[in-house]
Amino acid sequence: MNKIKKLWKENKITVLFVIVIILILLVLFLMVFPLYSKKSGSDYGNRLDGIKEVAIKDSVNNEIEEYFKSTGKTKSVSTNLKGKLYNINITVNEGIDVNEIADISNDSLSKFSEKQLKFYDIQIFIKTDNEENPRSIVGYKNKNTDTFIWTNNK
Repeated sequence: MNKIKKLWKENKITVLFVIVIILILLVLFLMVFPLYSKKSGSDYGNRLDGIKEVAIKDSVNNEIEEYFKSTGKTKSVSTNLKGKLYNINITVNEGIDVNEIADISNDSLSKFSEKQLKFYDIQIFIKTDNEENPRSIVGYKNKNTDTFIWTNNK
């Protein structure tokens, strides 16, 4: 104890300086570490809570693809699910206007259940393979809306 008292009397400024530096480093560490630490869990956090109750099965994907292929106006149809965003990619046949597919796209919503429509956002990408006059449009349906909203080049 005498050594500590002696150190304090002889080096008050140095001891205070070291204590302040240690406190600053501790505070910085406590502020920065949470930003860079790898947390376990989903990349989406809790935004996907409840997704298992309204999961989109392969049968729905097949029904969507079959619906658009059955029109005879599409060259290819594919679906993709990322989190709560369901994408439908459509390439139309030669000579078909992309607006023809856009006009019938709202009918494809009947392939989803009400719970799925209230949970997922749905996007439709319609494009042509025509090299001379390529066109593409995008339709987006938010989980809170009933129909697709289309890009202004429709």
